[in-house]
This record gives sequence, C-alpha cells and structure tokens, in this order.
Amino acid sequence: MTRNNISRPNTEPGQELPTCLALNPNNASICSAKTLRYSHKLCPRHHRELKNLTTQYTCKKNEAENIEKAGEYKLDERQALALISIKEAEIGMRSHVQMRFFSRAADNLGHSQRILLLQSEVRSLKKLIKSSPGDSLQESLRSPEPSADAEAIQPEASIHTASSPSSTEQLGVERKMQLVRRSRLSQQVPMEELNDLDPDHPLLAVKRFMTEMADSLVNKLIEIVPALDDSPHVAANQHDPSAMASETGDNIIRNWFRRLVVARGRPDELNLASRKTSIIEFLRSGVEVEELRKYVEYYEEIDINALRHLRRAVSDTFLAEDRPHITVLGGSVSIEDVADQLSTERWDMVFCFFKDVIPWELLPCLYLNFSDTAHMSKLLLLGRYGQGEDWCPEENPLHDCELGTYLGFVLSTQGSCDPPAPTIVAEGQGLRETEHRNYVAGRMSTNNPLAEPFLLELRRRTRLYLVVAWKGANLDEFFYQSNGDFTLRRTRTARTHGDLDSVKNDLRHQRSLLVETYEDYWQFLIVDRMPCQQFVLLQVISDVLAQLNGQPSIQKIVEDVIREVVPSKEQETYLQASGAAFDGRISETRFTDIEYEGNRSRCWDTESLLPELLDSRKGTKVPIDYARFITALCGNLESKGTIRIAEEFTPPQGVACAFPGSDGKLDLYIDYKALIAIANPSALPSSFDLPTEGSLLSFARAFKRVHGNALFAKGSIVTHYCAWPIDAVKHSSRGLPNFTTPEGHIYEWLKAPFDYPFSAKFCQYLIRHRFQECATFSSFHLTTFVICAIDTQDAAKKVTHLHEVAEKHGLKLSIPPISLWVDQYERTGLEKLYNGVRPAGHE
Repeated sequence: MTRNNISRPNTEPGQELPTCLALNPNNASICSAKTLRYSHKLCPRHHRELKNLTTQYTCKKNEAENIEKAGEYKLDERQALALISIKEAEIGMRSHVQMRFFSRAADNLGHSQRILLLQSEVRSLKKLIKSSPGDSLQESLRSPEPSADAEAIQPEASIHTASSPSSTEQLGVERKMQLVRRSRLSQQVPMEELNDLDPDHPLLAVKRFMTEMADSLVNKLIEIVPALDDSPHVAANQHDPSAMASETGDNIIRNWFRRLVVARGRPDELNLASRKTSIIEFLRSGVEVEELRKYVEYYEEIDINALRHLRRAVSDTFLAEDRPHITVLGGSVSIEDVADQLSTERWDMVFCFFKDVIPWELLPCLYLNFSDTAHMSKLLLLGRYGQGEDWCPEENPLHDCELGTYLGFVLSTQGSCDPPAPTIVAEGQGLRETEHRNYVAGRMSTNNPLAEPFLLELRRRTRLYLVVAWKGANLDEFFYQSNGDFTLRRTRTARTHGDLDSVKNDLRHQRSLLVETYEDYWQFLIVDRMPCQQFVLLQVISDVLAQLNGQPSIQKIVEDVIREVVPSKEQETYLQASGAAFDGRISETRFTDIEYEGNRSRCWDTESLLPELLDSRKGTKVPIDYARFITALCGNLESKGTIRIAEEFTPPQGVACAFPGSDGKLDLYIDYKALIAIANPSALPSSFDLPTEGSLLSFARAFKRVHGNALFAKGSIVTHYCAWPIDAVKHSSRGLPNFTTPEGHIYEWLKAPFDYPFSAKFCQYLIRHRFQECATFSSFHLTTFVICAIDTQDAAKKVTHLHEVAEKHGLKLSIPPISLWVDQYERTGLEKLYNGVRPAGHE
C-alpha cells in the first residue's frame, strides 16, 4: 500500500460525458451508454429503471409502516408474519438495486444501513413469533424482559442510536439455530461439513483448491495491510511500546476496512460481518474468493473512493459512544450522513500514518466540505506537513496565493499570459498572432462574511475584470456573470482556442475528487478584460480581501491564522517563526475617514496645471497607496451623489490620478487629455464664453457710478469637491462623463466635473441663465459673484431674492452678513475668484 500503487485520475479533464455506472441484469455486463450530464451517474434508461425500483421498495416500506401503526397497541402473529414478508421483499429489492446500480459507485451507506436494519428487524420478529404468544407480541416488542443468559449470547448485527440500545440488548432473546441452504463450495461451509464425501470426490479437490486460494488471498491482503490482522496474538503484542505508538494508525486502518464492508453493501457479507468480532476471523471464515480478490485489489490500487472511506474511518475511530452507529466486525461505524470535522490533531494522524499513501494532489478526496479545505490549506502553508516536500511541494498552487488563502480564498486554477504580449510565429508563408488573457479561479465558503462583498467589489471593477460566480457545484447555472467575451486565447486565423467551457472542465475535474455533499462554497472566476496584461490577479484578490477585512497588517493576518488552526501549546513556536515575505503590492495604508465632499474644495482652473503634473509622473506606476486613496475618495463622492458606479463596462473617457495639495493632503484629478485633444472650442456659440478677467470689478464700478452710497459684497455658489454645482451633460454618443480608477472601477459623473472639457463654459452659461433676473444688481463669474445694493434695507431684499432664485435651482449661496458689506468695492477682493486647494508647488 504505497504511493506508487495509487490510481490517480487523469490530470487532463476530458470533454466526453461519463459512462453509466449500472450493470445489465442479464449478463452483469457494464452499461456502455453515456449520461446526459457530467454530474449524472446513470444513463436515461437505467435512471428510469432505478426510479421505478425505488418506488417499489418505498411502497413496501410504507406498507410496513402502516401495519406497525395499525398494531400500535397490539401486534398479532399474522401482522408479524406480514411484516416479515414485506421487509424481506424490501431487502431483496434494495439488494438488487445495490448490485445493479451502486456496485461501481463511491459510497452508498444509506442502502447498507437500511439493509442491516431490516435484517435485524426481521430476525427479531422471527424470534418473537417463536418465543411470545400471539396476543402479547407487541408487548414483548415494547417492554422485553432480558433472559438470564442474554449477556452470554454473541451479539448479532446491531444498530445503536443516541437514545436507544441495540436491538439484541432490547429484545434480550436467545439465539436459535436456523437452517440455511448453502452451496457446499461456499467459504462459509467448513471442510468438516464435507466428511460424508469419499476422499477422492472431485468436490473435495475443488473445495481444497478454493480454500487454499482464499488463504493465499487473505495472506496477501495481510501482507499489504498488516493492521487487518487483529487476532488475539497480535493484540497481545500491543503492550510493546513501539507497537503501542502505531495503535491509533492500526485502529484507523481497521475502521477503514469496516467502512469498506458497509459501503459495499453485500447482504451476505453484512450478515457475516455483523456476527464476527474480528476482521481476520471474518476474512478466514466465509468471504468468497472473488470478493477477497476485490479486497486485495482495493488496497493494491487505492483510488478516490478508498480515500473517501479512509476519511470517514478517521471519524469512526474517534466516534463517541452515544453517537448513532452500527457494530461491524467488533468496531463502530457511524450511520450519520456527515462525518465530524477533523481537528488539527486528527489531520496530524492522517499525515503521520498515510503520507506515503496519499499524494498531495488527491488530498481533496479527504475533504467533506469547504471548512476541511480551508483548514488544511492553512496548515499546509504554515509548513506543518512538509516545507517544499510531502504535502506542500513547490508546485502546489497554494503557494501562489498565500495571503488570499489565509483570508479565505483557496485557489483552484489559473492561467497567465507569459510573456505579457501577443506571440507571433511563422506559419507556412505567413505569420500567426496569438493573444492570451490571464485568469484565476478559486473558492470561498458560503459562510464567509467576506464572500459576497468580495464578489460585489470585483463586479464593480468593470474596466479590468470579467467575473463569473457559481454557488455550489453546479457550473451550468451561474449566480452572476459579467457581460463580455470570455475568450482566453485567440489568433488571427481561429477566433477561439480556449473559453469559459475549458475552465469549467478544469473545475469539474477538480470537483470530481470531492464528495457529492461538498456544496458549501462559492466558485469564482476572474478574467482580465484586456489580453496580454501583467499577471497580478492573485495580488489583487489578496488586496481586495484585505480591504474588506479592515486592512489588518500582514503579521496580524498570519497570527490570527495560527491561533485558528494550530494547537494552543504549539502556537508560540509558530508565532516566532512567522514573518514570511509577501508581495509588496499589498498595502497596509488605511483610508477610512475621507470626507472631502462638503468639507473641501479642489481648484478648478487645471487646464494648464494638469498636463505639467502628469508629465512629472510619466512612465511611473500609480503607487498602491494613491490607488487606495482614490478608491476611498470615490466612495465618499458616490455616497454624496456626485458620481455613481457603472454597473456594466463602458469605455472610460478619463483616468483618475492623485497629487498632493498645497496643504499636504492628497487631491483627486481626472486626466481627460484624450478628449481635450479632440475638443473644438469654436463649436460652442459665444453665449458660452467665460467673462473677461476683472469683469466683477467692472460691474461694481459701474454700479458705484450710478449709486454713490452703494454697498458691496463678494459671494460664492457652494460647489462640490471637484465638480460644478450643475448636472453633468450627457453626450449623444459617449453618454455621461466618466472616468476609471487604477483599481478598475468606472464611475459616471452626476455633476459636471471641473476637469472635463468645456465644463466651466457650460457652468457659466447655466448660472448666467438662472440668475438672469438678478442681473441688475449682481454679476457672476463661474461660482464667484458680486452683489450690490443702494442701502442696508435694499441689501436685505437683494440677499433674500438671490437665495430664493438659488433655492429654486437647487443651489446654495455663501454671502457675508450685511454688517460686513463695504461701500468701497475695491476692498471686496473682486480681482480674484474663489478657488479651492491648489497642487503643491503651484500655489
């Protein structure tokens, strides 16, 4: 039982549908028909047949339940005999189903449990008929009096639950011999039973040959798996310290065999196993030669199903006595649908005793749910089961996404464009160009509170990524899928060489290693929208999860994982050894208190400033901290209704960037150079022209000439942080103004942005139009204005009127109190317009 003997699945998942698992009834041949779906196990014809048989034995079960309900207070002999007949019929039907449809399947514990239960009930009913008067039969079932020698009786198949004793203990009846017709060649018939035959009878020769063959196969099985020899002389040696060290491993292996016997569900073997108290006795006293050969093959070529049995056997080894179980071959086998989660100490035992049997590629066969996957992945990355060898070699993909794994994302598969450029190769007399897209697929638990926010954040990054999400194992029904082309590799001559289906086949292949009940996970696929990009998807995934987790330090993340999965007495050692180097792209800078909108205003006259600022950054990447700031600030602007996220991909018109302001804080700017380059100022009529410099002073001077005692004040229209106080203008072809962030979000402006071409001219035109009725006593240059009045009473009227007009159009004004108005307009500072924070070095 070594790793070299293990049968591994094909590493290249095929497109072909699986073959039906059923056996044909006439010649026991394997059905060659294909299933309709990858997840199906039977062809349509055998599926219908199984459905009909299931209906039949379900009817028998219902008949038995009706009789039991009718005889709740009194069950006579006639009813007991009817129950025996019905239950035996159900046993036959279930055995037929077991042989036909589940002999090649991974596990069918439900059928086996039901068959064992029915056999036990039938035996109990037959005994009660013989030992109890007909009119008190039900009373015997309800409150039996144990016989004096009940404890001395060898127990039969027993099923234990948390609330009831075994059937034999409850009934307390004496076992009686029953005549059973068997072939004299059966292994359950000893040689002594053939003493009536002549010494030279051919039957004796055949019997000796089969017995020798059976003994040879048992010896071979014990040679492969020595722990299966649980005879008394072996048990006596367990007092040897060296032997005691492997006792736990031997118990797991023996429970592994018990689990196999139950999973096979052969009624004759189950009946025999329920009456034997040791495995070696079971093997040497009745198992047929052909079945022994199958046991040998099972351990010679350990496959996926065997590893699943092993996982359940580990749970059985540490099963509490009050948990529901059946007793087989002197040991307990759980009858619960789901096994317990394995603690780190239990996984340590699996590694200690079976690391040479289980390759790291087949570890998923041991996982019952995503909790197992996440727990074991963290232990592997912490180096508990080999550093660069054993279960975590360098080729294990977990190494590629270490921080993401610690935060709950377990990598499934990936594909990268290497090098990040189209490849051009000669083909015949021409050239062929091929483009690739990077992609990553991975899982997260459905119980992880970060899973859905993670999906939402990736969905919002529409410029950079295409996203597909499935909930559970069904890859034919997605939970969410981005609009876009999921071609992963294409050439000039052939459109598609790899697409979404090819990745789904990889994921289905990985899913085939897992048990059917493994459903508690999200499956994500993230694809670069643009081909031939640098492969940074894994860093992005880790960064997003870190942001959603409150941006803890890397050391804090590792420490939390150690405290979660490492036994307490070993944690200090692991904490001292932690400090692995992670990718520098992960930022620990937090921007959680940005409230610029309504509290800060950025300068608007950037037409000449921004090109100079951008040139200073030419050829450099956006620092991760700046990218994080931009995302946080956009969240603030979005919450205040200045911008909104684009749910679907639209071509971005501008790129967000950040520069320090004159006060040291970062400010957001949008680079619209592509639009500015094609903008045509002459396309706008003269009514959109901005006022000339000093226009406000000229207006005040003219008013002073008419009203010598006039009062003056300089006011402003309250603006947004980096947008004018007017709605954004929707372009006929481009739509609303938008921009993209370094992290891939695309936002649309709901208010006219400062940096958009001609936005200042649109703002001036609308303000002039809205305050036209106030033109006799006020003048506006963008959001700065001068207000004039004859005296204080007139000033109060003019202020009220301006506020009314502003409120009508959804604007807010800032006007000094009348007590601060001046009669000398030169003192109002009208030569300068109100403006926000300017970039550092450009004050």
